[in-house]
Amino acid sequence: MLKDKILEARDDDDCINDCSIQGETISDFDFTQLEFQSVTFDNCRFMACDFSGTRFYTTTLDNCDFSNCTFRDSYWKQCNIQGCKGNGASFISAQLKQCVIEHSSFSYSNFSQCILDETLIIQCQYNEAYFTNAKLKKSKFDRVIFSGTEFTNTLLKDIDCSTCEIDGITISESLAELKGVKLSAEQAVDIANIIGIVII
Repeated sequence: MLKDKILEARDDDDCINDCSIQGETISDFDFTQLEFQSVTFDNCRFMACDFSGTRFYTTTLDNCDFSNCTFRDSYWKQCNIQGCKGNGASFISAQLKQCVIEHSSFSYSNFSQCILDETLIIQCQYNEAYFTNAKLKKSKFDRVIFSGTEFTNTLLKDIDCSTCEIDGITISESLAELKGVKLSAEQAVDIANIIGIVII
């Protein structure tokens, strides 16, 4: 069903809108440069698919698995991602604006050079993920696991990470990434350990 819609879109305007896709399993498929508007993906599985340059508007992904897929240079606006698996996925240079991501796993994923703009992330896992050279604009993190995540050259100023797990994160030697970040007292101890301060 979805492949048929994509083939039709390729022959038309590359846009798929106002539909619900349920229970699809697709592997090694080219989704590049497509546009999805007001589409719901429910319980779908995508394996080794390429979504580079794809645009998503008011689209929902519910209980989907897109682990190890590529979303490089993709654009997301007012989308909802809930109960999904994106482990090992590449979101390099992606832009997410006014999105909500909750109860999802993105361990070992790559968000380098991405832009999170007014995006809310709730109870998600980003273990060993990469957020290098990323831009976080008015985004909020609530109970997010960032254990072992790399934030080199990503400024966390004004970002409230006080409910998140940040043990083992990687930052630059200058510690510039942490200037102005909001942390709990317990997290401050973790950061002290990272930079070699011994608290007695």
